[in-house]
Amino acid sequence: MLDFRPPKHHAAGYRLGKLINRWMLRYWRKGLRVVISEESLDRLREAYEHHCVLLPSHRNDDDVYVMFTLSARTRQPYYYLAAREHFTEHVGGEWRSLAMQHMGCFSVVRGAADRASFRATCDLIASGKRPVVIFPEGAISHRTDTVMPFQEGIFKLAFWALQDIVTTARKERILLVPIGIHYVVSEERTENLHTGLTRLERALLGEPNTGDPLTRIRLICRHLLEVLENVHYGASRAEMSISERTTSLRTDILEEMERFFQLHPRSGDTLLDRARAVRNRLDEEVYTETDSTGRYARAAHERRVERLHGFYEAVKRVCAFDAVDILTVDQDPSLSTLFEMLWVLETEVFGSPGTLVPRTAEIRVGDPVVLNDHYASYLADKRETVESVTKHIESAVAALLQAESEAEHARTR
Repeated sequence: MLDFRPPKHHAAGYRLGKLINRWMLRYWRKGLRVVISEESLDRLREAYEHHCVLLPSHRNDDDVYVMFTLSARTRQPYYYLAAREHFTEHVGGEWRSLAMQHMGCFSVVRGAADRASFRATCDLIASGKRPVVIFPEGAISHRTDTVMPFQEGIFKLAFWALQDIVTTARKERILLVPIGIHYVVSEERTENLHTGLTRLERALLGEPNTGDPLTRIRLICRHLLEVLENVHYGASRAEMSISERTTSLRTDILEEMERFFQLHPRSGDTLLDRARAVRNRLDEEVYTETDSTGRYARAAHERRVERLHGFYEAVKRVCAFDAVDILTVDQDPSLSTLFEMLWVLETEVFGSPGTLVPRTAEIRVGDPVVLNDHYASYLADKRETVESVTKHIESAVAALLQAESEAEHARTR
């Protein structure tokens, strides 16, 4: 049985959450600002008139604060589907879980048959009481102007909710709303970037380098890969390119975990598909409550869970280096892209990003997809329709991010 955490309906909890979020933006997130155009606000308010699922991009941890700010600014409470680990695996434990639930969050154990979560998601969408926020990438991407492949399971749940509406002869519509969240860092923060790179260089190389930020980041990546290769293989692979080395390291880390879990990836699976499969198995084993009654069996299960927690860092490393591999290819990255690379590397070396700076989250809302318009084709071919709608929303969110990225380049060039 999985430990499902449902949302709690409490107006005072929501108001307190708004105050906490405002404090977090200013101090914890170092002055994060959220801006949204009137056009996007109008699209959002029109969507509120229906049953809607908000589907934002998921570049980094700030996205959660951005969506809660959007909720507060439009005076519309949301429900938020969140991975089970966020409820008790961080600072605050059960108190954190209680606070999240009162703010509208409910849990899902990714990759598991979390029937309580599936049922709750369908019920909340079908009820239409609040918009439901779901990050369709399923994990943080660290990508600045593109997205990871969206998870089809989210869209299956939306169709199930629509089925519930149709079978009760109701006329409500379900809207899927694509949202792009793009981050901009002011050119005034360039010195902070150099300070962060210097800190990394001293930790890894002993002394700082000179040169442009992208060159310095690539040198840091090479040295970091050398360290990890020495740990993993006993020798570095300096004769290979950064891309070849990151791919080789990620592949070998994944294969090691796949053997442990006896997973067998399909021939067409990408490295990210395989990383998701490993993470999903991790979640399933960690958050499934054992039905063993004996003390020894329970202790053995707890020891295994404790060991499995170490695997999460390996999965995060695989996803982070996938992003680094993509970002370092960019020959003309924006300042926000350079900072994203810096934060990924700081997290790998120091455990968390240490050079957070004031930045602006620009929200762009795309044209909603009316799920009812696809219901007939869904009844005819469920798999094909779910795949088609998933790809459409994925492309829409990617286009929103690309448009914001191009606008940023136009402003700074």
